[in-house]
Amino acid sequence: MEHVDGEWTPLAPLRQQPSALTVQGVPQQLHLRRRAQCTECGGASICAHGRRRYYCKDCGGKGFCEHGHHRAGCRECRGSFICAHGRRRAQCTECGGSSICAHGRRRYHCKDCGGKGICVHGQIRRKCDACHPALTAVCAHGRKSRCKACGGKPVKDAATGKRTSGTS
Repeated sequence: MEHVDGEWTPLAPLRQQPSALTVQGVPQQLHLRRRAQCTECGGASICAHGRRRYYCKDCGGKGFCEHGHHRAGCRECRGSFICAHGRRRAQCTECGGSSICAHGRRRYHCKDCGGKGICVHGQIRRKCDACHPALTAVCAHGRKSRCKACGGKPVKDAATGKRTSGTS
C-alpha cells in the first residue's frame, strides 16, 4: 500500500499494476471504445449480428417493447420519454419540457432566446435566402431547384447565386 504524507490512498493498488492502456509498450485498446461495446473486438455487449445486444430485435433485446418500438419512446407502453399527455416529454409545452423555453416555444426556434435555429437575419436558418444563396437560384426557365426542361438536374451555380445560361 502506498502512503501519501503518511496516509493510505485508494489509488495505491492501481499504481502497482501495469498500465491498462499499454502492456510492454503495446496498446491494448486499439479501437478507442469500451471493450464490452467494441464491434471489432467482439465485446460482450455486441450480439452475433454486430449490434448492441440490448437494441437488437433479432436477438430479442430488452430495448424493445412488445409493440416492436424502442421501449423508452413507445406511446402505448408509456415509455420514459413519453409524458402523461402522450407527447415526447422534452417537447411537451404543458409539462414544461426541457426543450421548451420560457416563451412557450422550442428553444432551438425561439427568436427571443436566440436559439440556434435562428440565423443572424432573424429568420429560420434553413429557410433564410441570405444565408443560403442556393435557395434563391433560378434556372433560365425561371424555376428553382430541379427543372425538367433543363434535364432534371439541380440548378448550376446554385451556391454562388448565379443564373445559368439554360442551354440543354
